[in-house]
Amino acid sequence: MGCADILRLAKQYGARAKQITLAAKDFANATLPLIALMSDDSYVVVARQANDGRLLIRDPRQEKPVLVDQEAFLAEFSGTALLIGRSKRAPDQDGALGPSQPFGFKWFLPLLKKHRAALSHAMAASLFIQIFALITPLFVMVIIDKVLSSGNMSTLDVLVIGLVAIAVFDLVIGGLRRYVFSLTTNKIDAELGAAVFRHLTRLPMAYFSGKRTGDTVARIKELESVRAFLTGSALTVFVDFGFTAIFLIVMFGFAPILATIVVGFVAAIMIIYGLIGPFIKDKLQERFKDNADSQSLLVEAVSGMETVKALGIEPQMQRHWEDQVAARTDSAYGADKVSSATQQAAGFLNKVLIALTLWLGARMVMDGGLTAGQLIAFNMLVGRVTAPVMRIAQLLQQLAQTKVALRRVADILDAVPEPGRNARRSQMPRVSGGVKFEHVTFRYAPDGPKILDDVSFDIKPGQVIGLVGVSGAGKTSLLRLIQRFYPVEGGRILIDGMDIAAADPAWLRRQIGAVLQDNFLFNRTVRENIAIAMPGMPMERVIAAAKLANAHEFISQLPQGYDTVIGERGGILSGGQKQRIALARALVSNPAILLLDEATSSLDSASERAIQTQMQAITKGRTVFVAAHRLSTLHHADRILVLDNGRLVESGTHSDLLKLGGAYARLHAIQAGLNRNTNPDKASAKSTKKAQEAAE
Repeated sequence: MGCADILRLAKQYGARAKQITLAAKDFANATLPLIALMSDDSYVVVARQANDGRLLIRDPRQEKPVLVDQEAFLAEFSGTALLIGRSKRAPDQDGALGPSQPFGFKWFLPLLKKHRAALSHAMAASLFIQIFALITPLFVMVIIDKVLSSGNMSTLDVLVIGLVAIAVFDLVIGGLRRYVFSLTTNKIDAELGAAVFRHLTRLPMAYFSGKRTGDTVARIKELESVRAFLTGSALTVFVDFGFTAIFLIVMFGFAPILATIVVGFVAAIMIIYGLIGPFIKDKLQERFKDNADSQSLLVEAVSGMETVKALGIEPQMQRHWEDQVAARTDSAYGADKVSSATQQAAGFLNKVLIALTLWLGARMVMDGGLTAGQLIAFNMLVGRVTAPVMRIAQLLQQLAQTKVALRRVADILDAVPEPGRNARRSQMPRVSGGVKFEHVTFRYAPDGPKILDDVSFDIKPGQVIGLVGVSGAGKTSLLRLIQRFYPVEGGRILIDGMDIAAADPAWLRRQIGAVLQDNFLFNRTVRENIAIAMPGMPMERVIAAAKLANAHEFISQLPQGYDTVIGERGGILSGGQKQRIALARALVSNPAILLLDEATSSLDSASERAIQTQMQAITKGRTVFVAAHRLSTLHHADRILVLDNGRLVESGTHSDLLKLGGAYARLHAIQAGLNRNTNPDKASAKSTKKAQEAAE
């Protein structure tokens, strides 16, 4: 594959891509990451440059990324490189709200366009309010200069009635503007919240694996401040500021000298806010970080309260919390202090401006260069000029805060959703359950250890497969890959001959039922938890699934039976009861593939025996993968896969593996209690031999 092919593929998938030529002397300033063409026509990814100058290189021919001296790399570098970046996010396939460009201010434009009619009405209301603001000082000027000097009461009555009418219109239009803004912004909030949550649920598991829950929640909350900035003062202030020019023209008509002074003070206020901007930006960054840290600690403490109390570490958690609160308070105080000082300085200049214009204006009135009415009207207009200017200056501070919030929210909204989503996949037929691994290699992090290494097997529909291995052998990871929670590094996984990398994840997972080691139950009723994937499911099917999972008896003894709310994470249930409800939840949709990851580890012996007696009914008509440490649960499996350090070392039936005398036989002997002699090696050999004889 040549550079042209890579560029074509990149653009086909919506990425920005271009080919560049880099001289050795320019490489230090190159934009990373990039794809480098080497002298042997191979390609490597240059991810980043370490502090010591070495380059982190990802070569597809090597197992993991390596750090390479820059000189050694440049000696093999051809001088040609490819820059590839995302130009847009994948659009939602089901009409989901959300533009396709990277998250930023432009991200909100489609939303604002959608509500442009309502926002236009609000802007028009702002326009009328500013017109009224211009008329009022002129009416006052006429009253003082014309009416008082002539004593014309009828003119006074007309002008006062006009002022009252303006006040009424201002009240009505201002109220309508607030109503329209409130209604529109709440609609935008609802649509934004739905879009963000939809996007969050479509992110791959790898995104959540490295994130704190509290930090993610804090980032989502920042979206509100961004929306408030765009649909709040940012819209109306520019209408107000536009009228500032008209006000200044009128003021220059009254008194050019005074108007020039006003312009000078306005410029000084803007400069103050401009100089303070970088300082407040740093303070806001600290405040956002401290807020996220305290949110994460709170979520962690509440979620793990049972462990906190069991270990008696309440004082330690209290100290951690107080430290977080102190840090958050310090950063908030620092940001507020800078902001308050700036506002105080601007307010001081505004007061000085009013005093100065009154003093100079009064002298001009006494000298005959200005009428008393013009002076009063001029000072009324000064407030109309400085108010929007100060709001714009404050808006610049809010802009700094909003930019920080944008970067934090962008961490979520710019994250790439799981590939392969397609609403039409939901109409595809049910799979039969054939599962095939072809040389699958997997690791959780690019520079982490291999979790699965060149694993291959082919499972026929309807087979029961046991997964065996010590802790960390890769059993749970293998089951996660079948559900396509993570992409494989090498090889591929096929279900019914289809590469699951091209399948819609939601459709795929509806074909699979899973019971995990740690099952999450929702704060809903038992019935809702069992039928959560199909809320309208008949009660008869829910009860049938519960009976199959040996859960019906204890559910019937709950206070409200199937309508009992079980609390957050199933708090009112025991570990074994949670596992049985999770098993019922997995069975109720009649999946073609069932994954059981230590699904009976929390059950007592009697409950486990009851489940084992139901195993034939549970496994009927579906492919089942059973990961278990207790080998006694796998004796009747059609096939057992033995994993060791991520590699598939043995495969066969229970009796075949015992005859083989390998890893499975040793594990079986240990669990059978045949290695209690003093010499473990001899004991293992004897037990293996006895096991082989028993199998024969």
